[in-house]
Amino acid sequence: MSYQTFSNDEDSIDYRQSNFSQEPTIARSSWRNKLPRLGTIRELTEDWRHTLRVLFAEWWGTMLFVYIGTGAVMSSKPTGSGVMDAPTVILVSMGFGFGIATMIYATAHISGGHLNPAVTTSIVLTGKMSILKGFTYLISQCLGAIIGSTLLHLSIPDDVTSYSHYGATTLANNTPLGDSDVFIVNVTPFGGFIMEFILTFLLVFTVFATASLPGDNKDMGKFAPLSIGFAVLVAHIVGIPYTGPSMNPARSFGPAVVSGVWSHHWVYWVGPMLGGAFAAFTYVVGMAASAEEEKARVLAMGITHHR
Repeated sequence: MSYQTFSNDEDSIDYRQSNFSQEPTIARSSWRNKLPRLGTIRELTEDWRHTLRVLFAEWWGTMLFVYIGTGAVMSSKPTGSGVMDAPTVILVSMGFGFGIATMIYATAHISGGHLNPAVTTSIVLTGKMSILKGFTYLISQCLGAIIGSTLLHLSIPDDVTSYSHYGATTLANNTPLGDSDVFIVNVTPFGGFIMEFILTFLLVFTVFATASLPGDNKDMGKFAPLSIGFAVLVAHIVGIPYTGPSMNPARSFGPAVVSGVWSHHWVYWVGPMLGGAFAAFTYVVGMAASAEEEKARVLAMGITHHR
């Protein structure tokens, strides 16, 4: 599977040399090409059918992801005390994890399968997509999330959706941890921000590390949606008792619009956006550069041996 968004060859091996007696070099672009670029309207209108198809894929994929993920919350009503026990946490985590993996597999060949403003923003910040195009992705994702929550309202009884606020993400407030009252959890906005930052770092780092593999390693990218799904799954196992969690501003935005629950909503935008940006920076500056240098070294050794 080719992740179109990540098919950026700025750091690829330069094979333009016809004389293989020369040592291979890394075709490194300037840092200017790795910084955000504004983009142009022509970029969107030159092939408007393709643009509409891409935006529809982001809208559709995010809509179904939100429906599946928050639908798992609806189908696993907590105990009478309002607490989620361990089996419920696992069930909801699997709903979100396998839900996102499924929809990325379904949309990656069309739009890149972002389905998450934090992922799109990270890609924009590393210069792999223009700001203008990224903004259209973000709008499509948020609209898709709203429709996904609306479909929950239309397809699931009101008493169930109202009880869970359509799966809206909120910080734990006097919530028992586990199936006992031994621990009562209260998460501060700062604590929620830190958790969302860390969990989104895990998610976006996984996206960059598996979906943007260079050269021959791209075969591993076929498993990227599954790896991303596992990242979302384990992050939910950690975060459900405390922040929800979100890791995806659109996933929080849709249920908030439909339910009207906006408590500490900024946490679910600022945390994921900054965590994702830091993950992208860490991978691009550190891991990706090292991988390309190693690839060039191995190729150079092969050419030397061939002589």
